[in-house]
Amino acid sequence: MVSAIKGGMRRLRVNLCLLLSFMLLTACTGTLFHNYSAVEGCVWYRNDTVCFVCDGAVMNSEVCNIAAEVRTTADYEYKDLEISVGVYSLADSLLFADTLLCAIYGDDGRRLGTTAGLLYQQSSDMYAFPPLSNDTLMVRMSHVMDCDSLAGVSDVGIRISLAD
Repeated sequence: MVSAIKGGMRRLRVNLCLLLSFMLLTACTGTLFHNYSAVEGCVWYRNDTVCFVCDGAVMNSEVCNIAAEVRTTADYEYKDLEISVGVYSLADSLLFADTLLCAIYGDDGRRLGTTAGLLYQQSSDMYAFPPLSNDTLMVRMSHVMDCDSLAGVSDVGIRISLAD
């Protein structure tokens, strides 16, 4: 009985060490900022702007990559999602702008990205943007699709990481 308890404790310690090692390894990916914002009612309207505030000091004098990310439901019916991304200083000066494309369906009609239950997560390609020298940055995102409202958009996110 005592040896069974000791063996169980040993396995628990080994599993905890493996979990901690995995967490440390995944934390060292060069990601500087990663966040999502929920879209009210899972319908993203053209005039809805999603905003993120991030610390620009961590990006000073570094070339960074930026990617738009989106979580959609089965109600999303378009092949792609075009997202306008603007990076602004707190004084509202535009520092960087681009349109990023999230592919939702492949050419074969299958959903792309990863899934967790009823949500599908897709990411645009990473796009490099120049070094910025601001303490705080605001990232504004809105869709630029032909349709005014996009049903099935659950969350919109942004990922900023160090360029390779």
